[in-house]
Amino acid sequence: MRRRFVKGLTLPEVAISALVIGGAVYAAGPHYKIAVQKSKAAALKTELTLIRKAIDQFHADTEGYPDKIEDLARETAPPIYWCRGGMMEWGTQVWNGPYIAFGEVGIGKIKNDPVSEKPYTIIRNEDGRVKVFSSAEGKDPSGTEFREY
Repeated sequence: MRRRFVKGLTLPEVAISALVIGGAVYAAGPHYKIAVQKSKAAALKTELTLIRKAIDQFHADTEGYPDKIEDLARETAPPIYWCRGGMMEWGTQVWNGPYIAFGEVGIGKIKNDPVSEKPYTIIRNEDGRVKVFSSAEGKDPSGTEFREY
């Protein structure tokens, strides 16, 4: 009687392969988590820089500040904005917006803080000046507080 050879893997070969792959995934897990944290922190820094520059440009053009951060992405002038005297209606001023291009920070809107996934923290002074900060608690992988960005 002739013996027939069957192609394929034996159960021990499959088990050893699964152990090797599982071990590699287990060992890479912490590195992956740190890489994700670093990329979110980098995205946060970039977005805060874009938003802050857009606010500065808005102020340079209007001598005021946006009522909402979302006003920076508007195609047309917002109905109101903040100025030294308080809230002002948009009058005959020229609108040079949008100050954040579609796709730079979200598509047509300001998206949430990439670390906390909550809206950015916005502080407005009595003269209407806007400061934007991260809403995330804690520190980034390098040890810097997110609120210090």
